[in-house]
Amino acid sequence: MSVAWPAGVPALIVRSAYSAEPPDLTDGEQTQSGLDKIRQVRTAAPEPITGQWRWTAAQKATFDTWWRTTARGGAEEIDYPDPGSANALRRAIIVPGSLRFTMRTNGSWVVDFQMRIWR
Repeated sequence: MSVAWPAGVPALIVRSAYSAEPPDLTDGEQTQSGLDKIRQVRTAAPEPITGQWRWTAAQKATFDTWWRTTARGGAEEIDYPDPGSANALRRAIIVPGSLRFTMRTNGSWVVDFQMRIWR
């Protein structure tokens, strides 16, 4: 079961910082000659994405509490608004150890992250 994104914390990813990779759905083996054998072994896999959020100090404090308690430091899957489609919630995990918090001169926060999202 996944947990809800924290209320009052914007989930909108800064467009210029967003990047995604297609999930790897294949497996392969090397051959002695010619091209490697590659075949599809799964039909769904998490898609790795990287991005950035921009929050106020209050929003960061709310996220910090949610991360430590509700999300249990990344141990829980979350319901996250899919950046690739309007209003769809997707199962996702924030990669533990990927959060980087930078305080700006005006007291707001820039948060860099990595996530795996199931589509």
